[in-house]
Amino acid sequence: MSEKATPTGKSAKTPKASRVPPFRERSAGLIYEMHNKMASHGHSMKDLADIVGVSYPHMTALMAGDRWWAGTDRDVIEKLAKYLEVPVLQVYFWSGFLQPGDQHFDEDLQTRANEVFKRARSDPYTGPIMCSEASWNAAALDLKSMVTILLEVIHQETSLKLAETERGLSTRLGFAQFRREKGIGS
Repeated sequence: MSEKATPTGKSAKTPKASRVPPFRERSAGLIYEMHNKMASHGHSMKDLADIVGVSYPHMTALMAGDRWWAGTDRDVIEKLAKYLEVPVLQVYFWSGFLQPGDQHFDEDLQTRANEVFKRARSDPYTGPIMCSEASWNAAALDLKSMVTILLEVIHQETSLKLAETERGLSTRLGFAQFRREKGIGS
């Protein structure tokens, strides 16, 4: 409250404008999603503070918008993303740290997306789940970008699993050949 002089000479207190927390508006999407998840799981703010690994006072400041979610440690954001069952990137979007306009797409992305799509269509693992080429061509670039990232992760994971399987198979075959050569187990 601030003091203001009155005609009688006495000071009168006038209320200050209500203070809007600095990050409340920016983090509104994240705070909304957290309240929904907490309600559906029956969790209190104290429970959530324990889950994501922050103190209760820090959690109340974050939920009130007095502190910014994007300013917390990466491991807290990862725990929060796990709790909300969304990718970490989504938490950064909801917190206001990233905006849709922050993504920069150029022609190279379009070319890369098309290359990954063609590889995925011919792959025995991903080919059956891929859309038609006409659907792919009609899709928005941001959707293609997301699908491209997912396809690259799938390709990397299946390549690693195949490499491990082949390595294991060659090791077993090598051991079998060694046993035959040495006359072990015949």
